[in-house]
Amino acid sequence: MIATAGLIMHFSNQDVAQAMFVAQQQAAKDVLRFIELNINSAYDRQLKDRVEAMFACRGRLKDQARRARSIVVELAGLVDRNILTRAQAQQKAETWLQRIPHECNQLFVFDSRETILIHSDARLIGQSAASMVNLNGKSIGRLMQARHLPAAGDFSVFTWKDNQRRDKRQRLGYFIPFFGWGWTLVAAIDIDDIETDMRRQQNAIVDMLRNTLQKHQTRGETAFLFNGQKQILIAPTAGNGPCEASVNDQTAAACSRIMDRAMAAAHSDAPSLRYREPGASDREMIAFAAYYRSLDWYIVIAGPFETIEKPALSLVKRQSYIIGSIFIVSLLMVFFLIDRLFAPLKRLSAYAMALPDHDFSAPDNHDAEMMLPIADQTDEIGRLANSFQFMQTRLHVNIQQLMATTASRERMKSELNVARKIQMGILPKTFPPFPDIPDLDIYAMIEPAKEVGGDLYDFFFLDDDHLCFCLGDVSDKGVPAALFMVITRTLVKMLAENERSPARIMEQINDILSADNPKTMFVTLIIGILNIRTGHLNWANGGHNPPILADCKGQTRFIKQFSGMVVGAMESIQYIELSLRMRPGDCLLLYTDGVTEAMNAGRQLFGDQRLLATAGRIAKAPVKTGIHDIMEAIHRFVGHAPQSDDIAMMTIRFNGHG
Repeated sequence: MIATAGLIMHFSNQDVAQAMFVAQQQAAKDVLRFIELNINSAYDRQLKDRVEAMFACRGRLKDQARRARSIVVELAGLVDRNILTRAQAQQKAETWLQRIPHECNQLFVFDSRETILIHSDARLIGQSAASMVNLNGKSIGRLMQARHLPAAGDFSVFTWKDNQRRDKRQRLGYFIPFFGWGWTLVAAIDIDDIETDMRRQQNAIVDMLRNTLQKHQTRGETAFLFNGQKQILIAPTAGNGPCEASVNDQTAAACSRIMDRAMAAAHSDAPSLRYREPGASDREMIAFAAYYRSLDWYIVIAGPFETIEKPALSLVKRQSYIIGSIFIVSLLMVFFLIDRLFAPLKRLSAYAMALPDHDFSAPDNHDAEMMLPIADQTDEIGRLANSFQFMQTRLHVNIQQLMATTASRERMKSELNVARKIQMGILPKTFPPFPDIPDLDIYAMIEPAKEVGGDLYDFFFLDDDHLCFCLGDVSDKGVPAALFMVITRTLVKMLAENERSPARIMEQINDILSADNPKTMFVTLIIGILNIRTGHLNWANGGHNPPILADCKGQTRFIKQFSGMVVGAMESIQYIELSLRMRPGDCLLLYTDGVTEAMNAGRQLFGDQRLLATAGRIAKAPVKTGIHDIMEAIHRFVGHAPQSDDIAMMTIRFNGHG
């Protein structure tokens, strides 16, 4: 209850403060929106006047420059007709261009060497035009040479610092080429007057804003305006803001920090900030900032935080009295309820503590000591007692069922372990299997995914010169796959006694398995017969993974040849006999898809290419070492992920003379 009361007071204070903050924020936004409309209206008028002035100025410059070029064109025609020399024509052009009436401050000509040939100010004739630079600081004399200009000419704003006046006033120039003489004719006008008029209009906007902001400064609220260079354009009322007109160094630094925070807030999604008012008052203020990109202005409206905090504190104080009264009454009621409920709950607690010592494994669950008299009550305590006794009964039933299930699972697990031992026992597991035969080296291993699996391998001699081997993978897992595997292995061994063609053996196995196969199981199978004297291998591949041949030179490759489809799926399938000549030192690797489809925790497969790269080790190491290296590579790749399929591998190395 104390926690509840504290939370109510905390959230009430928080909610009221938030509501006041939202109201203050909305009021500030309304003021800022009103100011924005005034600024945009004034700025639009200012921009319109400037655009009209610039367009008019550009038109006059273009007309003046074209008239000047027409004079030069006429004089050039006289030179072409040998009436005047080029020097005489240039002298007349200079005289005419200086005499013609024009509305520009300057009319001048420079050549391809950036030398000023003609200028309305005679002092600049012969000077270099290199001191003319555009707003990016690049030389106008170089950029605006005749060979770089379009025939129609081009505009540019530039500054020109001459040797006499040392001024850097901005000028707008229209540069037009005369290609015949390599001249650039320029008509320029001073545009600083336009900028001065713009500044005057901006000052008028500032005065208008000052009057507007003074009308909205009530209850200690204040507002001020500054630009992107942190120059204060409208200072707050003296003694009622962060930046008065006369401040010391410490107050000026505090003012600069507040303006930095206001600039950051104006560009964020939450344009509000709190700060301590510098100076003697040291009040905590809450402010809202806005940015006007067109003029690079920031405006801040601020007010004392105490105007928001006081209503919240007053409401919380009133609520505290109410909650305190409710708390005392509730406390008395709680003592009464505890006294009424304590005795039955104590008995229920003792009952619950005795439950762990009760023998639920006994067949009889009737125990007088575990009975609850209060279960006869019809109130909540009685229903709770009935629930406890129902839980006791269900626990007894569930434990009895669990004991029976566990015993059944233990029997099944024991039987599966016996089946695993039997299955592993029928496979060859003594290596090397033929220590007296140096022409042959064999090693095989199997690792089921469950207690028993469906992978199989076998090898045995048909006579002194021919070794029969097989490796397969049944389509299922577990006990059915293990039985199918045993049948397949038995058929291979039985049929190979009378048939020396792996393809014919596979056809007979397929017919036998598919004849009575209600679960439509099948096996992918490789059967081979190797002449250990000559290295000649006849083999058949029934839908199994292609084996890998690691030759005596250490090169590995897949033997991607197939005799036919999987074995046992359909009767009367014809299988093609395959052949291979193994050279001394060649090694053949047979494997099941549990190798290439081994999956790690990221659901990535071990894959054919990774197996092919790893299989190179069997060509340079004993066959047992090579297979164990492949198995270690699989375990490292899989990590802690569970084994997804049975794994079987067999390696046969031919050491004969070929």
